[in-house]
Amino acid sequence: MAARRLLLVLFVTLSGWSSVDAQTVTGRYPHKAKRPAPRVTVAYVFICESRSAYAYHSGMCRGLARCTHEVSQMSMTQARSTCYVPRKICY
Repeated sequence: MAARRLLLVLFVTLSGWSSVDAQTVTGRYPHKAKRPAPRVTVAYVFICESRSAYAYHSGMCRGLARCTHEVSQMSMTQARSTCYVPRKICY
């Protein structure tokens, strides 16, 4: 297999084919390398902006409905990085 690849590279080099790129010649599966990265979906959660708030909510649950302060929305990773925990009612 390696000998065939070496002969192909040598042939391409000596024949002067400039339209063939190195990835096509040397790569085993070049069509797999061109796949786009999968999309990452961001989950948003809700947080009550009070001093005693410690949890994030998935939606308007009964815990968030009792919030008398402002309700803000942020990503779940951001909520976890700021030391919020998931609310047991929601999750």
